[in-house]
Amino acid sequence: MRRSLCTNIVDLIFKKSHLLITQPVDPEFELLVVGCVIQLLEGLEKAKYSQSIEADKKQLAKDKSGEVPLSFRIKSAIMYRLYQKTILNNNKILM
Repeated sequence: MRRSLCTNIVDLIFKKSHLLITQPVDPEFELLVVGCVIQLLEGLEKAKYSQSIEADKKQLAKDKSGEVPLSFRIKSAIMYRLYQKTILNNNKILM
């Protein structure tokens, strides 16, 4: 039976036993899983956000310079969206 590191971790969480460090049983399968997770994160980013991180940063910079003033609500929404995108990108980098 093929067991991945992810499966081992899930088993440990549900059995409430101590977390042990394991080695992948099949490295090729582990790489496939990591690739799938990266594709899912990229798909989520494309489906959820229409603007890039750079566009959000430019919009906030224009507000800061006074060129295009934004309301507090819009500015907060852009910052929230920017932080979400940053978290997604950091997760892709960690994979």
